[in-house]
Amino acid sequence: MALEDVVRWASDFLVDWKKASLGDGPKPLPKRVTGASWRPHEVGFWKVNTDATTRFKDRLIGLGVIIRDANGKVKAVDVVKITVYPLMAAMTFVTSMCVFQLTRNLLLNPDVRIDKAQRSKGVLENEEEGEKYAQHGLRKFLRTRPPQVMPSINHFFSQDK
Repeated sequence: MALEDVVRWASDFLVDWKKASLGDGPKPLPKRVTGASWRPHEVGFWKVNTDATTRFKDRLIGLGVIIRDANGKVKAVDVVKITVYPLMAAMTFVTSMCVFQLTRNLLLNPDVRIDKAQRSKGVLENEEEGEKYAQHGLRKFLRTRPPQVMPSINHFFSQDK
């Protein structure tokens, strides 16, 4: 991305930001920085500045990065727009897997003792119950299956040519 494109994008972004801040929503408070001043960094090092923003109305997240050398010359710039839906789908899946495992442990794991009477027993004599928990139906089913997930692909790549 050329420097002119970055400047044009930044000015367009500023205009959009000003329009958004003049709307019905809360106005951002100005930040007062005291005792800080810009100074160039050491030669041989590059400075990386990043920023992120959200636009809830359009369900977008924007990420930006700019990299400069010790002389202030722009070495790289990138701006990425991310739609929130794919991110939310992945997070929902991960959260549901965590809830599933926690619920399974809470309800079925014999080593998880909820009431005080069971916790006071210390070591439980529940080998049979523990075996039932560890050797659940999915594990028993998978024992009868071949260990390869995609045998035809494994066979294709393992053949001598």
